[in-house]
Amino acid sequence: MQTLSLDSLQRIFVQYRFFTKEIARSPDLKEEIRVGYEKSKTAWDQFWANIFDAEQAQSDCAVLESPTLT
Repeated sequence: MQTLSLDSLQRIFVQYRFFTKEIARSPDLKEEIRVGYEKSKTAWDQFWANIFDAEQAQSDCAVLESPTLT
């Protein structure tokens, strides 16, 4: 089971309130906000995937380069 910190939950709530108010104030922007959110979320997810992939590659190289005991 994954849990979120209180700070994470608060940030999610603040974002939800912001977007809800923004959409209520400018309903014609609803689609633009959705598309922008999806693009930024994709970029954020790719950023972290790159970080984890780079770390994994570095770990794999370290294992391959480590001397073996004979």
